[in-house]
Amino acid sequence: MNASHPLRKTFMSSPHILKPKRRSRVLALKSGE
Repeated sequence: MNASHPLRKTFMSSPHILKPKRRSRVLALKSGE
């Protein structure tokens, strides 16, 4: 299933790569955790 969308795995691992605007949100979540 993921073979068709290899980017999906990358997106799950690093969502900030595809969504730089959400990077601040991701960093906030990492800091919160």
